[in-house]
Amino acid sequence: MARLHRRNERLKSVQSRASCRPYKISWQSRADLGRLVESLARTGERLQAIEQLPVLRLQPGQLTRAAEQGGDGLVKSLSRKVEEATSDLAREARNLAAYTRSARDRETQNRSLCYTGLGGLVAGMLLVGAVLVCLPDALAARVAAVLRAGMPALP
Repeated sequence: MARLHRRNERLKSVQSRASCRPYKISWQSRADLGRLVESLARTGERLQAIEQLPVLRLQPGQLTRAAEQGGDGLVKSLSRKVEEATSDLAREARNLAAYTRSARDRETQNRSLCYTGLGGLVAGMLLVGAVLVCLPDALAARVAAVLRAGMPALP
């Protein structure tokens, strides 16, 4: 019994000490509390702004459909851009092929012109030889002298 009495006394003393002591707030603690209240108010404002977002009002199924539609639109726009790029590439390839074809045509024209000029030179030399053979001897000697010396044929 004495033990029970001592335990009750100790319990009463602990309770009296806890209820008697008033909690004192220092000025620094009050400033900290003011900052905490301001921060809490700003956080509340931000939370209200976030709650007003239309995305948060959608149901999961609606959100899924919206994401799928956005993805479909993105895929369509990307495929359109890829098609435009491939058509541009094909057009430029055709332009480049036409440019190289015209350069090749110019090259073959120049080669043909050189071959024609050389053929004309050889044909002219053969023709002069044939003409000299066909002319009478006196005239042939005179033409040969003119060709060699560059003198006029008639005095």
